[in-house]
Order: sequence, then C-alpha cells, then structure tokens
Amino acid sequence: SAELRPHGLGLWRGSVTPGGPRELRLFTVQHGSEVESVEIFALEPTAGDGQSLQARHLRSVTSPAFISLNDVSPVGPESFYATNDHGRSRQLGFLIEDFLFLSNASVVYFDGQSARRVASDLRYANGITADRGGRYVLVAETTAERISIFARLPDGGLSPVAHKDLGTAPD
Repeated sequence: SAELRPHGLGLWRGSVTPGGPRELRLFTVQHGSEVESVEIFALEPTAGDGQSLQARHLRSVTSPAFISLNDVSPVGPESFYATNDHGRSRQLGFLIEDFLFLSNASVVYFDGQSARRVASDLRYANGITADRGGRYVLVAETTAERISIFARLPDGGLSPVAHKDLGTAPD
C-alpha cells in the first residue's frame, strides 16, 4: 500500500439512523508519485469505548480529469467536487501559470462513477466547499483574490452565480 500524503480533506455526514451512529466519510486528496487521487474512508466507532473513530479505506478514485488536486468537498457518500489548482502538470507548468497569473485551474465533479470538469478558467483554485443545503459550491481562487460562488445543477454541473473580491489571497 502507498504512503498516505493527504492534502485537502472533506467530511461527509450521512443522515442519523434510529439507534445507530451517523454515517461519516472522510475524503482526502492524495498526491502520488505517478497519479493524483481522492481517497475515501469510512469513519467508524472503535470497538470498546464507542467514543473513538477508526478509518477504514473504502476506495481510491483516479481520473484523467485530476491534474493537480488541491482540495475536496464531498456531497454524497461517494460523490465530490475537487479543485485542480493548475491546468498543467507539475514544475515548469506550475511556474508558468503562477508567474503569468493564468486562469487554467478548474473544478471537477465525481458522481460516484466518473469525473468531469464542471468549472474552468479559474485562477489557482484552492479551497472548495459545498453549503450544507447542497445548493452552492464556493471556490477560493488564490491568485484572483476572490471567492467564486456556483449554483449546483441537478447533474452535478456548476453555474456561476457571483464572485466576492477579497483583496487578499484566500486558501
């Protein structure tokens, strides 16, 4: 098994079941030597005290759409949005994009089976989160110094709603 090198993290909380614990899933960006992935873990009560949780690995998600993952926001037990902070692969591509303030970053949606780009032309897409109601996705664009707000579409796509200029680089 590969060494876990988590980057962005997201927690999905399922509904509370009568007499049982709430289902919890931890999603984490994994930077491998050859491939980017999102790792999904079930968080389960540890036998005995019931107060502690243990992580059980469920699956690794890879896709050609994962270029330079930064953060992940789960929206279901196996579905999520993730940011690609750059549009090119490592080193020289990163340097060029950062130096020229290029808008090559993107957001990818994974529906549990396949991934696709749902937002593009972003500048260093960094942090990402979905609101509790599941209606909106917010993306921190670090070098654009703003938060971009998107409405979630029924198919998982995103529709731009607004930008909030911050005058500082959000993470």
